[in-house]
Amino acid sequence: MQPESRAENRELRERLRAAVAALPPAQREAFLLQQEAEMSLAEIAAVTGAGVETVKSRLRYALSKLRSELADLDEDLQEGLR
Repeated sequence: MQPESRAENRELRERLRAAVAALPPAQREAFLLQQEAEMSLAEIAAVTGAGVETVKSRLRYALSKLRSELADLDEDLQEGLR
């Protein structure tokens, strides 16, 4: 990997980490449980004590905020947030 690629990857990771950290706690929790723990909607609902529809709403808002915050990134990278 080229040094400039490593720098770009590091910058991307930092931007994504900051954007996720800026989410409201309930949205961040739902997003991380889905993305990092690979939990289903039902599993997230059980862990958080929220209904499945509430989990869906939290994820929808989280993804919307992340897309907005990271809108200037390359379109290929944005595809991963859809």
